[in-house]
Amino acid sequence: MWWRNGLLAAGTLLALSACGFRPMYGRYSADPAVNLQLAGVTVDPIAERAGQLLHNALLTELNPRGEPAKPVYHLQVILTYSDNPLATSREDDATRNVVAYTAIYKLFKDRVVIAQGIDTSNVSYDFLVEHYADITAESDIQKRSAKLLAQEIRNDLAAYFIRAGKVNSGQLPPVP
Repeated sequence: MWWRNGLLAAGTLLALSACGFRPMYGRYSADPAVNLQLAGVTVDPIAERAGQLLHNALLTELNPRGEPAKPVYHLQVILTYSDNPLATSREDDATRNVVAYTAIYKLFKDRVVIAQGIDTSNVSYDFLVEHYADITAESDIQKRSAKLLAQEIRNDLAAYFIRAGKVNSGQLPPVP
């Protein structure tokens, strides 16, 4: 009985690989040509500590082997965030906060914007009795949000490069 399930799974995987199916998300899922294009992106500095964390996360996502010597593209990101109380105690003190990060990005090639978008990340945390624990929680939120936003921006840029490749090869019509 178990071997039938194994054969079914193997048959499904074989059929998917034969039709050219390739998952879009994940570091090793994209076309190698797209990974090369992503590796040619340099990231402009982003203001404040949260911006530094996003900048470093973007470098890790786009250029895991280091910044390109001769970048073809450069990415400009503006990061904004707001810290809002979500829950309050009877004394009207905040007990839980939601931090909303918004990254507005533009991808340039030869000073021309070729792709742009907005990605958001909403993360919440509880206020704790210990002051140090609050500081640690806030720091953790900044790191997690930076990583999530970097992955979203990377996926957006990968989708752009995949579409641009299909337009250049004639598989898709250009977007008006």
